[in-house]
Order: sequence, then structure tokens, then C-alpha cells
Amino acid sequence: MLAMTHAIEEIAMEEADGRLMVSFQDFRHFMDHRERYEQLSATLDEVTVLGVGRKPDALNRVRFRGVDGTALRHYWIAAYRGRRSQVILAGRQINETRFIPRKRFVGFYSLASSAVNRLWSNVDTVAAGRADALHEFERWQELDLAVRRLDAGFQREKTALIEALDTLRYGGDTRGRRSFPAQLDASLQRLRRLTDEMPSWLSPRAPHHD
Repeated sequence: MLAMTHAIEEIAMEEADGRLMVSFQDFRHFMDHRERYEQLSATLDEVTVLGVGRKPDALNRVRFRGVDGTALRHYWIAAYRGRRSQVILAGRQINETRFIPRKRFVGFYSLASSAVNRLWSNVDTVAAGRADALHEFERWQELDLAVRRLDAGFQREKTALIEALDTLRYGGDTRGRRSFPAQLDASLQRLRRLTDEMPSWLSPRAPHHD
């Protein structure tokens, strides 16, 4: 997480424009990076650091934003929006420790401007107390789980149908010819049930929200 955060900072440093937002969870973790952020704030349009606890002393044009009592205290986020590049890294801590090398996160990164903008906006609403969760992050997690389940389901049915076709092709018995249509129908039924279990916002009948 720290290495990827530094990579995003380097992109911002090279482009020397735009906005950078980083959450180290606890403001104490920021102190080791203070000089780096002084350099960043000298070239960027805006630098925001999120965290809990006592805010660091004022630093050039860096904006320190407290997120105590919000869902953001569980997240490590680094996001950059520049004229040429947009990137975001977002991870939610999944274990209980305050020692950085032992922390474990689940999350994602993206270079898609739409993803960067949506999650950035969601972070703003949570930090301002207008939302109680990072719903965009949760949506990405649901999407990832849905893709994995669909992929596993398709692979499972593909294997079953290939085996049934091999039996039909090389078995030479009439029973195989009679059973294959039933096996095909059963596979299609299982795939239909799998798609019916997907989140409602993934349904083709659900209204589209960008």
C-alpha cells in the first residue's frame, strides 16, 4: 500500500498540476512524509490529507481533514486527479492492528477517470458526514465477487458440457444422445439461477446509474 501510494505521489510530482488526496488512517503516520508533502503542495493545485487523531501542524497549502468517527478511519486511500492522469488506490483494513507492516487490506486500484471521480466524491460525502459508508467501494467489491462467481459458474458448466459432448461423440450409445439435451438444459438452468442471484444493480432490468 505504501509503495503504491508513493507511485501515485510520483505521478502527481511529475505532472505538477491537479489534486491529490491521501489517507494514512492516523495522522501520526503522516509525519515521516511531511517533507515530501511540502514539495507536493508547492506544485499541485490542492493537497488533502485525511486522518484521525491530532492534526499535524500547518504545512504550506496542505489541507488536513479529520475523519474521526467516520467509516474512512478503516481505509487507506490515495487518489490523484490531474489534467493528463487520474488514478486511485483504495483499501479497507481487514485485521485489527495499528502497526503498519502487519496491516492487511482488501481493495482495488484504477486508472479510469470515472472510477476516480465517483470514489473521490463518495469520500467527500463521508468526510463531510453526509454519508455513513463508502458505497462506491462496496459496489466495486460486489462487482468483483459477481465476476468471480460468474466466471467459476461458466467454467464449471463448460467442463460438464465438454464431458457430455465427448461421451456423445465417442460413446456410441443411444442413451448419450438422449441425455445430452437434458444435460444442456440443466446447465442453462443453473446459469440462469446464478445470474438471478447477482446484485440487483447488475440485473439487465435494473435502471442504469453511472
